Amino acid sequence: MVIAGQITSTREVFNELNDGAGADTDWANANAKLFATPDAKEGAFVAKIYGVAHFQANIERQKIIRGGRNADAFVIARAFSVSGTVVTKEKLKPNAVKIPNICEYFGIPYLDLEDSWKRKTGLSNRHSSMENLDILVLRQLRDWRLAGKKALLATVVRTWGSSPRPVGSIMALCETGQVVGSVSGGALRMI
Repeated sequence: MVIAGQITSTREVFNELNDGAGADTDWANANAKLFATPDAKEGAFVAKIYGVAHFQANIERQKIIRGGRNADAFVIARAFSVSGTVVTKEKLKPNAVKIPNICEYFGIPYLDLEDSWKRKTGLSNRHSSMENLDILVLRQLRDWRLAGKKALLATVVRTWGSSPRPVGSIMALCETGQVVGSVSGGALRMI
């Protein structure tokens, strides 16, 4: 999907990823061209999002005070600008201030990451979604290696504080820039 140009994101996601270190940061730096600087149309749409009082809660006060990042509105604005679909790990929740809620309000198409993988792979619901995703990751890693490509498996082995992914979460990375799975909290969002 990266090579085919089917993924785009925004500079704000890139900045979030570069606040940390690890596989996500390395991948972002290797694929920096995917992260576009927001244009005037996107900036205006971000203002439109935060013009809705309920969605102002999306701006986490502590993140702003501490100089942290909040890319959510920019990801949605990017999808609006390019007529894309937001792919997120978040789920639609009644009265919440989540990416799917904002997308629904403004009519921006979105998929949660789980649904996106299911559509792409045709995985059934016979097993838990996480088990299906793990199987997909391991099969893809196997296929890359059988094809003679360099590939690695990243695994969450320890967490602390408010961790977005549990211990045991996995992600495979290929030398071609392809990634399957996730070990992050969704800061890398596909559009």
